[in-house]
Amino acid sequence: MSETKGEVKETKGDDITEIFKFKRLLKGLKNIEGGSNTSMISLLIPFDGQIAKTNQMLTVELGTASNIKSRLNRQSVETAISSAQTKLKLYSKLPKNGLAIFTGIGMINGQEKTISVDFEPLYSLKHSLYKCDSIFHTENLEEQLQFSSETVGYIIISGHSCLFGAVTRDSQTVLYEKQVSLPKKHGRGGQSSVRFARLTEAARKQYSTLMAEEAKKRWMTGSAVNIQKLIVGGSTSLKTALLEKIDVNLKKILVAEIDLAQGGQNGFNQAINDSKRFIDESGLLAESEILTKFFQEIEKKDGKYSFGKKQVLNALEAGAAELLIVWNESVDVYSSESKDAVPLLDWLLENAHKFGAKLSFVSDKTSLGNQFVKGFGGLGAMLRYQIYEEQEDVENLENDDDLFI
Repeated sequence: MSETKGEVKETKGDDITEIFKFKRLLKGLKNIEGGSNTSMISLLIPFDGQIAKTNQMLTVELGTASNIKSRLNRQSVETAISSAQTKLKLYSKLPKNGLAIFTGIGMINGQEKTISVDFEPLYSLKHSLYKCDSIFHTENLEEQLQFSSETVGYIIISGHSCLFGAVTRDSQTVLYEKQVSLPKKHGRGGQSSVRFARLTEAARKQYSTLMAEEAKKRWMTGSAVNIQKLIVGGSTSLKTALLEKIDVNLKKILVAEIDLAQGGQNGFNQAINDSKRFIDESGLLAESEILTKFFQEIEKKDGKYSFGKKQVLNALEAGAAELLIVWNESVDVYSSESKDAVPLLDWLLENAHKFGAKLSFVSDKTSLGNQFVKGFGGLGAMLRYQIYEEQEDVENLENDDDLFI
C-alpha cells in the first residue's frame, strides 16, 4: 500500500465507485497480518474530533512505549506511533467525515512491508478509536458499508415452502426456507367438507403466523426494521394470510405484492424480475440489465462492445469505451513499464475516468454474472463506436494470468 496525501475532500457516500474503493481498502487492511514482533496502529478520529488532542494522545502513548522491555517490540510500537503522528501532521483540519489512519509493519503476500495509510471514511465517524495490536481493526468502518447498500427483503410463500431472501447491491441470497405440507383444497375419504375446510383454514393460519414471526425475528430489532424494502410473492390467499399477521412496521416498508405460480428458488427469481419497477436502485437488478445489454450488443453484427484484457484496455486508451464492466472479485493485474504491478481493479478505479469511461461492477452471484465471468473473463466494455479488432479466444480467458502492458 502506498502512502496517501493528506488532502481534505468530501466523500460521496452514494457514489458506487467511492463505495467500491472503500470496500476494497478495508478488505486490504483486514487481510494484513502482523508478525511476532510487529505492532499495528488503528486510529479513528470522529468528525467532531480535534487534531491537536489526538496528537497529544499519541505523544503520551509514545512515551509509554519506551517502557516496553523487549527491544524489538518497543521499536515496532514506537515506529508505528511515529508514523501515525507523521500522517496526522499532513492535516490542518479534519475531513468532513473524520479521519482514519493505519500504520505499522505487516505481512502482505508473505512479505513484510511498511503500511502507512490515511483516508476519510465513507460516512461521518461518531466515535474515536486507538488500538495497538497485531492486526488492523476495521470493524467500525465496516459497519458503514451496511448503510451504503439498500437491502430488499423477499418472502416467497407457497403451499409447499416459504422462502426468505435478500437482494443487495451485489448479492442475491436465500436466507431461510421452510418446507411445509398444507392440506389440499379437497378432502379425501369420509371427511365432511365443513370439518376439512376448518382443518385447512387452521393449518394456513398457523403457517402464516409462524412465517410472520420468522420475518420479525429475521428483519427486526425491537421495533426497528433492518431492511429498507419488503416484497411478498405467492398465491393471493397465502399472501393475504401472511400480511394479516406480519408486524405493522414491516408492513410500512412493503412496496409490492407479486402473484406467483410457484415458490422456492424459482419463485424468488421470478419475483426479483417482476419487481424491477419497485426497486430500480437495487444494484443487482442494475447489474442484470447492464449484462443483458452487453450480451445483446454481442449478438449484433455491428455490435459496439469489447472483452478481454488487451482489447478492453486498447478501447479505453482510444477513448472508445463508454462503460467498463468489471467483475468485483477480479484478480487480474495491470503492469506498466515500471517494476511494480497493481491489481487491475485498483488501476481502473483511479484511471478509468481519465479516459471518459464509467465503471460498473458485477458479481458472479447471478446466472448472467457467472456467464460473464466464466465466458468473458470478467472484463468487458460498451463502446461509443465500433472497433474492428480481433477478440481474445473466450475459452482461454479463464486461464490467462499474463500481465498486460
